Amino acid sequence: MNESMNKIEDREGRSWAKRAWVLLSCAFLLAANLFLFSPLNVYLGNVKEFEVGYFDIARVYLFPFLFTILFLVILGFLFKGHGWERYASFLFGLGILSWIQGSILVWNYGVLDARGIDWELPGHFVWLDIFIWIAVLFLAVLGRKRIVRIVALTCWTLVALQTLSLVWQVNKVAGDFPQKMNPEQNQPPEAIFQYSPHRNILHIILDSLQTDVFLEVAQETGLRKEMEGFVLFRGNAGVAPYTSFAIPALFSGRLYDDTTSEHDYYLNAMKHGFQDRLYQEGYRVNIIPEISMENSRYTNYFYIPDDYRGSRSDIVRKKAAFLFDIALFRQVPHLLKKRIYNQNKWFITSWNYEPEDFRSIQQKAFFRNYIKNLNVHGDAPTYTFIHLWPPHPPYIMDKDGRFAGTVLRNTRDNYKNEVRAVLSLFEKLLKKLKRLGIYNETEIILQGDHGSGIKPVIDGIRLDFIPTRLAALLAIKRRGESGPMVISKAQTSISDIARSVLDAEGFESNFPGDSVFSIDPNKNRLRWFIAYNDAEEGQRVLIRFSINGSIYKKASYKEEHVLEAGTAPPKYQLGEVIKFGLKGNGESFLDQGWSIPMDTYNWSTATRSALEIPLDPSSEDLIFTVTLIPNVYPGVLPRQRIGVLANGQKVADWIADRMEGMRLTASIPQVLTESGHVKITFQLPDAASTKDLGVGADIRKTAIAIFSFKLETDKTQKRDGSR
Repeated sequence: MNESMNKIEDREGRSWAKRAWVLLSCAFLLAANLFLFSPLNVYLGNVKEFEVGYFDIARVYLFPFLFTILFLVILGFLFKGHGWERYASFLFGLGILSWIQGSILVWNYGVLDARGIDWELPGHFVWLDIFIWIAVLFLAVLGRKRIVRIVALTCWTLVALQTLSLVWQVNKVAGDFPQKMNPEQNQPPEAIFQYSPHRNILHIILDSLQTDVFLEVAQETGLRKEMEGFVLFRGNAGVAPYTSFAIPALFSGRLYDDTTSEHDYYLNAMKHGFQDRLYQEGYRVNIIPEISMENSRYTNYFYIPDDYRGSRSDIVRKKAAFLFDIALFRQVPHLLKKRIYNQNKWFITSWNYEPEDFRSIQQKAFFRNYIKNLNVHGDAPTYTFIHLWPPHPPYIMDKDGRFAGTVLRNTRDNYKNEVRAVLSLFEKLLKKLKRLGIYNETEIILQGDHGSGIKPVIDGIRLDFIPTRLAALLAIKRRGESGPMVISKAQTSISDIARSVLDAEGFESNFPGDSVFSIDPNKNRLRWFIAYNDAEEGQRVLIRFSINGSIYKKASYKEEHVLEAGTAPPKYQLGEVIKFGLKGNGESFLDQGWSIPMDTYNWSTATRSALEIPLDPSSEDLIFTVTLIPNVYPGVLPRQRIGVLANGQKVADWIADRMEGMRLTASIPQVLTESGHVKITFQLPDAASTKDLGVGADIRKTAIAIFSFKLETDKTQKRDGSR
């Protein structure tokens, strides 16, 4: 009897071992097709498209590869009787089909990019897909007894054949296959993440963050409870609706008053602002700006590039997800490919990653990386300035903080979605400071550089009389403060920041403004706000408002006076490159139809914008070269037509359909320069405001952002090699 029992146990042991071997073989083939063979095939055919080495990507796949095998094997042991054989045969059929589909039934869908896919395959291809998948799975389950006998050998034979094929392909691209991404590519210096254990100032600007919306979101999300020790200045006023005026006022305490050029005003604030005083006092000054602050003195500096895609590990994971999507796209039948493609958002990639062509998404990726790497190092007191683009339009987030798939309308709800998304990261930053034990040692300033284009809502009433973008958030936590967030009625201004910081650090200064904590909340206080009236024709007009009292009361506002802006341009020297924006020297060459300067450019604001260029008469034709970016939105504003006139005569017609830098040239006949000046007029029939397009609140009709121009003779251009 013992001998019989031993034989039964032996047979059962062999049966379980056989089941495990068969299930392991089927699971390994399917998992290897998904996570090894097909992704590697795609990678080897597109090595130049990946700045990430395959071994980096393979490490991302290792856990899901092993988990898939283990899960499929365990699932097979849950079937009773011969059910496991049907399951194993079905699994084997899937493994065979994924190999056939990815290696043989590879139909031509065009280029897998944002241009879309040609889904109009000939009908017989679609039906062939369906027939093969149904037939193989049906025959595999029907012939389970025979299949189970040969499945292990077949699976491992296919694994071996695919391995040999890939080894041969790898040898062909051996020099590129293990390539590594430069770890420093587009990454900030390590020192910019460092904080002092004893004394820190963390200064964060979230562009266009408005007070009333912040309070709503902070209450809804619980952020308010996390902001221990903060004082929120409910009636804080911006100084201008433009970042390029707000930042100099913030650092210098001085408002732009038209007594100097915009360039000089900006330069003075960068060289002599409160951040420079902190640098002189021995602070580590870390600057992460949105508009250039390179003229400041600093310890560490990092401008978030337009192609920033996250930390190195983020990029590797994103590339791994995208590669897996492409590989999966190849291995599924035609009827499932649309779901994998997911309107170019891709099935797996869209779970955790957002598109890279929106500045707000790039900057949130940086902010996540910044929070992750923030650390305590060294004893020097530290001032860190971070200026982030979100929640500035265009609005692209849904209520869950995920990419909505398109640019959304300019509504209060969509603006709140943007605010909610970036404030969730700010909350994580506060928690990180607390975990590191330096929250109490850090003064934290959270503010908007100006408000949004959404009118404030107070006690359920929309206040249409408030100047656009005036209600800028200001919330400050002083070092050592604790307890629930307090709301102050003090009538503060962005121009008070410089004095507030230096007073808190114990430094005497002659900066204008007052410390926000010294302002009596029960008294009215005079503040100023300036804005341009961008007329379509003629010079810009600078309007100055006084605010005496609450920003939420109409009686507080008074138009103080109007100033004409603009100076006569100097005589232009052929070959000189004239640059625009706050950092440039082209302000006086701007005639009609231009915005205030941004960092390195000026927007056109009309259907006709002009440059006035005095110069000596030329004996030759001139080449006019301009660098610009057109204002286009895919699906909303697809192109900008640009006509170019020189002294009233048409010299060029351009069409721009991508929002990227362009270098365009036009020939100006010699006869047009005899008068001693050239007026270059841009005809911009497609100029449109973001408000009219529904993607923002700006009422200016923008068409092009101009960065620089140059005039030269044909001979000079050839000699300089600039053609």
